[in-house]
Amino acid sequence: MYTTSRTAQAGNDLPGAIGFAVDIADTVENATGVPVSVWTGLYGAPMGTIVWSSQVESFATIASVGQKLEESADYLEKVAGAGASGLFITGSLENRLANVVHQAGTPGAIEYVSTLTATTNLGRAADAMAFGVEMADFVNGLTGSAVSFAVNTFSTVGQVTWFAGYEDASAVDDAQAAIAASAEYAERASGAADLFVPGTGEMVLAQRLK
Repeated sequence: MYTTSRTAQAGNDLPGAIGFAVDIADTVENATGVPVSVWTGLYGAPMGTIVWSSQVESFATIASVGQKLEESADYLEKVAGAGASGLFITGSLENRLANVVHQAGTPGAIEYVSTLTATTNLGRAADAMAFGVEMADFVNGLTGSAVSFAVNTFSTVGQVTWFAGYEDASAVDDAQAAIAASAEYAERASGAADLFVPGTGEMVLAQRLK
């Protein structure tokens, strides 16, 4: 299973950018049949960050989606219109692809998602991967939130991400409180310090728009 995402930065018309983000997601779904979620970064990302994400079974599916969009006049017209209207800051969009290697818990309705990204110490890559799976299971058991562990591909070598989904704001509070109160969580995290490159950890909290 792959998680694919595209990140953009809203311009000076944030409401217009959000409206476009949701509309273009619907357009992609209609053209390709692949569900698309839309998120906005709340903390840990620049203000106005918008992310489209999908889950697909294979890279072949991703390639097929790209081909269908290239052939969709509706999609191409809307993308060109967004660029011309200045809805997004001038610059390149960023595409990300992550291979989900483990899923702990069954995702339900998700309104918020937190991500923790880090880069493994390549000399301890196997141990880091085992730790990633174990921590996904541990956090799922501790908080009740579904947690997936993924290896980022075609980006920084050795980069991995944990995704945790929450059904509402109270679930975010409850998960944070459970983690903060868990001595075992702190012990596990401290014990794995040499598995990752220092200073590479990055956390983001995003809210679903669609």
